[in-house]
Amino acid sequence: MQLPETFLYGATIGAHQVEGADFESDWWRWEQRPLRIRDGETSERGAGHLTRYEDDLKLARKLGHNAVCISVSWPRIQPAADRFDRNALDHYQRVFSSAASCGLTPLCILHHITQPVWFSERGGWHGADAATLFQDYARQVAATLGGLCRWWLPVYEPEFWLTRVYRERRWPGWEGGGYRAALRQLAAAQRLTAAAIREACPEALVGVSVRGAVVEPMDPHSPWDARAAQREQHRINMRFIEAAMDASDAGEGFMDFIGLSFYGAMRVRFAPLHIRGGFALPVDERGHDVEADHTHENAEGIEELLSTFAQLRKPILLTGVGMATEDDNARCLFLRRHIETLLRSMQSGGDGLDVRAFFCASLLDGFEWRHGYTRRYGLVHVKHPGLERTPNPSAWFFKDIAEHGCIREGAEKQFCRKEGDS
Repeated sequence: MQLPETFLYGATIGAHQVEGADFESDWWRWEQRPLRIRDGETSERGAGHLTRYEDDLKLARKLGHNAVCISVSWPRIQPAADRFDRNALDHYQRVFSSAASCGLTPLCILHHITQPVWFSERGGWHGADAATLFQDYARQVAATLGGLCRWWLPVYEPEFWLTRVYRERRWPGWEGGGYRAALRQLAAAQRLTAAAIREACPEALVGVSVRGAVVEPMDPHSPWDARAAQREQHRINMRFIEAAMDASDAGEGFMDFIGLSFYGAMRVRFAPLHIRGGFALPVDERGHDVEADHTHENAEGIEELLSTFAQLRKPILLTGVGMATEDDNARCLFLRRHIETLLRSMQSGGDGLDVRAFFCASLLDGFEWRHGYTRRYGLVHVKHPGLERTPNPSAWFFKDIAEHGCIREGAEKQFCRKEGDS
């Protein structure tokens, strides 16, 4: 089987992670305290994408991409509650125009983890006007980019963001209140933003973003662990969509498609004292506590998730599938397994499964939040301190997949050692 001729192939570009100099964000302020970032670095340099975006987009096209998933920086665009920065809006207009001129179909993300300092100081997502403030921001961006972009995600991986901020309290922003209140405001923002985007661009398609996960019980023979895993998997995959449905007075108008990210499976154990985490504690294979971003590869899990979301009868865009590794051969194998699983799912999924895109996470190595620059997700290696770009072999392997719509045997032999080879 081959992927459809209209299928979108690309990679993600996270504003704060690769642009650098995002000084008005809550994350920039939070990064300054020692020991918060594991390698002691900050996001100031990123990957230099702020000034190199044209070359980066041309490189993406050279690597066979026909689409790109771009997040814009809310703090850069709205550095103060009463001011939108025209220079920043013009910058992103140039970025999206460059994408179009390169033959890349863009997908725009309005909120990707960071938010303006002024917004956080007003209570963040606990402020009574949080959703309407975000709608005002979305309206400005949509007015600028509406003619250049059809695909939109208002908030990227909202449930994952809520987990890191409110359940784990490992990211900035939880000081203002609790998880449920923030969830309600984010869900309302999804609805209001969808309306604002469509006002500026009636042809726009607005999606809901999910960082999907298959959750496994640490002890498969324990009914407590099994129940905790079941509840956690439902929360991660469905809670935000359910909350947005509750917040919407217009049916499913807030969701034209599902933007599904997938980084693997996670394990949990039942923890009766872990109240804030819903009694489900993420653990590794030895049962040691880990963070919510700790996953292990499980390509078959993407088949389970696609089956789950197909029931919503919406198109699915895979908006972030990747792994952090220093071994690019491992990334080649990761891509091969996940594309194979995708092809198998699409072949057997019936009319209910409609997958339109596969975006690797990510195009460039960048600042990976609490991990700093110690994790490499990029198809393109970014060398410090000069920020030289070098496509990894996995980038050329993905190009071959994009050009042929399948995994050719020749490409696999060229880029990927088979399992068991030395």
